[in-house]
Amino acid sequence: TLIFVALGAYIVWQEKTASQGIVDGLNQLYSEEEVALMSDLFARSDRSVLWQLVLAGGGLVVALALVGIVLTHKVAGPMFGLVRGLRELRDGHYGPVRPFRKGDAFQSVSSAMQEAASALRDREVRELDALHALRIHDVPAEVTAILNQIIADKRSRLG
Repeated sequence: TLIFVALGAYIVWQEKTASQGIVDGLNQLYSEEEVALMSDLFARSDRSVLWQLVLAGGGLVVALALVGIVLTHKVAGPMFGLVRGLRELRDGHYGPVRPFRKGDAFQSVSSAMQEAASALRDREVRELDALHALRIHDVPAEVTAILNQIIADKRSRLG
């Protein structure tokens, strides 16, 4: 943006300098009234160029701001989802992980997160099956109570 402002100031300065040079040359060829009229036309042209540059610069700032917002949402959204998914895994919830939105950054991270959650879920199911198999055997009541508690915990993790 600073380069745009500097370039715009240089263009305006060049146009004013050129306009003044033309007016100086016209003083020798035309009457004072005609030169004043042409000088007014040049001044209007100078202001028009200045306004065009201001509008173009403002449009550039708005466009860059919008692009910045879109790009940050494509990064911040997935990071929010990743943190939420990791917290769910930490807390022992191995349900399906919500995939990132189409067009978001870090799609490979989303896939890896879904694979990890699926692997943990599969492991919990295998362990749950093994615990059910242990419960079938004759074991003391205290062991059965512990097995039942472990089974209940694993079922709650599986949703």
